[in-house]
Amino acid sequence: MEVKAMNKCNVCKELQLGMLDGCDPRYQALIDSRKNIIYESRDFVVLPSLGPLNDSHVMIVPKLHINNFSVVPESKLAQVREILSALSTYMTLKYGRTLVFFESGAGVQSNHSGGCIVHAHIHCVYESEEFERRLFEEVDFQEGGEVGT
Repeated sequence: MEVKAMNKCNVCKELQLGMLDGCDPRYQALIDSRKNIIYESRDFVVLPSLGPLNDSHVMIVPKLHINNFSVVPESKLAQVREILSALSTYMTLKYGRTLVFFESGAGVQSNHSGGCIVHAHIHCVYESEEFERRLFEEVDFQEGGEVGT
């Protein structure tokens, strides 16, 4: 991992350095004990979202700094599919709820996504009226024009 990326990226700081800028001491204690990691594979971890849309909100993040999942090699994407499947199965069996997954990473050539995280991450959150309401409060959706115009 580039030291430059690690010094600027809060996800890298949390995973590689065990610190997070401006972190609540309670969450820092979880980082210190590695209890912030909900699940871990060879190349990915599942972490809680620090600005959750609801009480199910977690993120799948690569251990190494990359901007988005479009540059993850196919061989490593199998791990992501397994994590997505395990999370979906758990939520369905335990709570009877459906998870929604969406990526919110930076562009391939960009180091910023328009949000506060510049590290690739897939959000996992259960579908609910609360989720939809909060999503529409936080994102200013604009009606698009005709395709091809």
